[in-house]
Amino acid sequence: MKFVAKTILVLAFALPSFAFAVTDGGVPGIPHQFYGTALYSNGSAVPNGVVVEAKVGSSVVGRSIVASGKYGVAPSVLFATKSSGNWSGETAAFYVDGMDTGVTAALSMGGYTQKNLTIPAATTPSAPTSGGGGGGGIMVVLQATVVSGKADSNNDGKVDIFDFNAMMVNWGKTGTNIAGDINNDGRLDIFDFNLLMIQWTS
Repeated sequence: MKFVAKTILVLAFALPSFAFAVTDGGVPGIPHQFYGTALYSNGSAVPNGVVVEAKVGSSVVGRSIVASGKYGVAPSVLFATKSSGNWSGETAAFYVDGMDTGVTAALSMGGYTQKNLTIPAATTPSAPTSGGGGGGGIMVVLQATVVSGKADSNNDGKVDIFDFNAMMVNWGKTGTNIAGDINNDGRLDIFDFNLLMIQWTS
């Protein structure tokens, strides 16, 4: 109960920074959360570990890993966000295992939308268990393994509220060796937060 109380207290202070962020400085506002099913056209579930991406043009603005035929569910939530500027007029397209599903959605700050995705029926083994094809699924699963431990910013052997606090302190910063930049892309953003949730140990 103490941990839950601490988490709620921290989130109460942290969330307003998302809600009222100054986009000119490169800090995103509240992201648009998407979720739904990820199925083949024959009705079977896309295998665990396959990647779902939301893209605006060629830029990936959100990512999730499929589990039990669904994406966007904890711990691999799909938050679509912009790094700066006005959200209006932005439309995200959804891809499963690198394949365009034909599904699109208008982004809105703080949105929460269900989008069920379908791709052609698989004729080869799924990407996570094969050596070829579907590189997206393999990439993200390996990424989560490679960065395992880096989310533990204070090196206490677990990923918890203290690591979350460190991330909030550095949120939106760019550069090198930023505490909380889990994916090493030189920017502390929603992709790092997603990886933090995946590695959460309480």
